[in-house]
Amino acid sequence: MIGLRADAQRALDELHRNNDSGNRYILLPNLPRAIRIQLDKDKNMLDGIPFRLTFEGRTGVMKIIPSYTHGVVTRRIADEILFQSMLNRTPEDDIGWAATTTFRSTTRHKGKQPDDCFLPATRQGRGGDPPKSPTLVLESGVLESLPRLHEDVKWWFQNSSGAVRIVLVFSIDKTRRTILLEKWQRRSADRMLHGINQMPISMPAMDLQDPELQQLYVAQSITITSTSVVGSVPLSLHFESLFDRAPQSAERDLQLDVQRLVDIAQNL
Repeated sequence: MIGLRADAQRALDELHRNNDSGNRYILLPNLPRAIRIQLDKDKNMLDGIPFRLTFEGRTGVMKIIPSYTHGVVTRRIADEILFQSMLNRTPEDDIGWAATTTFRSTTRHKGKQPDDCFLPATRQGRGGDPPKSPTLVLESGVLESLPRLHEDVKWWFQNSSGAVRIVLVFSIDKTRRTILLEKWQRRSADRMLHGINQMPISMPAMDLQDPELQQLYVAQSITITSTSVVGSVPLSLHFESLFDRAPQSAERDLQLDVQRLVDIAQNL
């Protein structure tokens, strides 16, 4: 563990020297099960360095969280979803956040921690049972890690057999003070994918689907600064895909307009 802490500290120091730019992933080959369990349960195991763990068998990948900025961006989005849900008069029991909980694949030998994720009532663990797959996942990273974030997107859809409906990716560039926000979702089995962003924003697929048949695409792409927003706005989150049920009474789809999106970039 001493070596792992040293590796994490070196990665964090390098990120800080480069204004949070660069490689933030550490490969962990031959990861002992006991260490993996410790990393899963003890979020302070690296002496205060925040991280997220992904594993497959005895191989792990650790994502280092470089600064407060990355946490506050995902937290602001979560707060906005909570705020709009309360305005919709959605019952509090229907609104759940699982933070960095480790979720297992359907085959159980893989696992992953998100930056945050949403659990409606149908997915929340009850009576001591573990939660089911989230409907919405939030993943953040530095600009250089965007290809790796896209691999994270695939992981969530494929290893939940499509139970995850939406993945929001936040690629943060502190030097230019911008956030690239991508909303990923899966095409329904009865609709073929002919290109990214060629169709109006549609409901994410609600059916389960084998990984090899899944068609993933960017439903919305938005570039955000502390003063402006460019791209497909507002950010739309379909109620049924998020809450795993049809809307009732005053409930409606959630939409984050220009001002709401600008607000999440205020700490860059």
